[in-house]
Amino acid sequence: MKRKDRSDNKHFSNLLGIFIILSMLNMQDTSLTPSNTSRYIGIERWEWTIFLKGSAETINNISRVEYILPKSFPKPIRQVNNIGSIEKPFAMTDSGWGRFEISIKAFLKSGGYQVFKHMLRLESMPTKEKLEMRPRYSLSALGNRQWEWNVFITGRPEVMEKVLLVKYSIPGSSTDMESLSERDVLERGSGNQCFALSGISSTSFQVKIRAYLKDGTYLDLQNQRINIIER
Repeated sequence: MKRKDRSDNKHFSNLLGIFIILSMLNMQDTSLTPSNTSRYIGIERWEWTIFLKGSAETINNISRVEYILPKSFPKPIRQVNNIGSIEKPFAMTDSGWGRFEISIKAFLKSGGYQVFKHMLRLESMPTKEKLEMRPRYSLSALGNRQWEWNVFITGRPEVMEKVLLVKYSIPGSSTDMESLSERDVLERGSGNQCFALSGISSTSFQVKIRAYLKDGTYLDLQNQRINIIER
């Protein structure tokens, strides 16, 4: 009987251990998830904000969040000790060139912590606003069949105030500036010729124009054809 009792006790202990492990695994709050927003800020750089999403009860049970970035970042381990915005709890903002994975530890007031991994998303969405912006251009003759062109966008001042930068895409083979395939213009400038880009060409070409707005969205403008007068 004693051998059987010992065997039963050992079996019970094993079952209890398995139950405890499963219970600990189930303690991971599946409603708590990482997310991020991003916006293009020019010259192939993105500004992004990473934060946690979850119920108010879950968020309020977090004491601090640790974000672990690639070692190429200064201070790759970032601590956020305050909830901050209700829309983006425990948010951390930075900028960079490309996508990468971020490791996250959410430390709980009730004890322990939860671990996550989040692949940073870098994307902009089309704006839902109806904004009146139009592309325009001007030409100046330089002689020897060369023309200086100046392409820009126009709009009411309150509309232009919403624009962060303008990206111009020009086929390199269509101009004498082969390196000018894409160019970001971050300076609004003065007057009605906003976010202007200039160059020299001897042939006509077409420009694709995208305006990135300060709220992180973008607006694709109608393609502008630069008509060079060939003489």
